[in-house]
Amino acid sequence: MRKNMLADTVKHEILPLNSFGVMQINRSRSRQEIRIKTTEKCPTCYGTGIVQSSILFIDLLETWITKETK
Repeated sequence: MRKNMLADTVKHEILPLNSFGVMQINRSRSRQEIRIKTTEKCPTCYGTGIVQSSILFIDLLETWITKETK
């Protein structure tokens, strides 16, 4: 595996096999992601519209609740 990874120009680390026989390869990103998707398909209209991502909504809701309860 080390020989095969020599052509890879991105910084990487090959870890030894673990107790399950799995080899791990840690590899740095070669470039930053340009676009991050923050919307989901609307479950009500079966995907014809878009809504805010549920994880972002949960964060917004928690922030609002924390502010209102103080």
